[in-house]
Amino acid sequence: MSFVAGAAARSVASVVMLLVTFALADPAGANWVSVASGSATARADAIVAPTGLSSSCNLLLGRSVTLNWSAANAWAGYEVRWGTSSGVYTFSATTTATTYSTPALSGSVLGTQYYFVVRAIKGPWMSANSNQVSRSIGTLTCL
Repeated sequence: MSFVAGAAARSVASVVMLLVTFALADPAGANWVSVASGSATARADAIVAPTGLSSSCNLLLGRSVTLNWSAANAWAGYEVRWGTSSGVYTFSATTTATTYSTPALSGSVLGTQYYFVVRAIKGPWMSANSNQVSRSIGTLTCL
């Protein structure tokens, strides 16, 4: 009887181990979701970051910057990130388009440098950052 219980315990342990290690791909095939934990694990090799990020001054809004980039796969949207230190982004917004105009940015008389990146997002998954671009914002205009 203990032999049967031991065999049953091993079978249950094998099934549990299989469930813990088994993963399913999301429909886009870009990420894996653990069946046991439900948590997403990014696959950097399949998530494509937006490319070709460029910036221009939005002449209609003065201290606003318009960003444009190339689409990344079939993602649901994009997160635009910006800040005043290279590599440190303290503001963000989301969009489903491949263009975005920031709200008016604050700047000094000599100009405050802003740095921008974009990343693709879909649910809890996201790509790496795009290339970084920058613009100088003065008290009245974008430079």
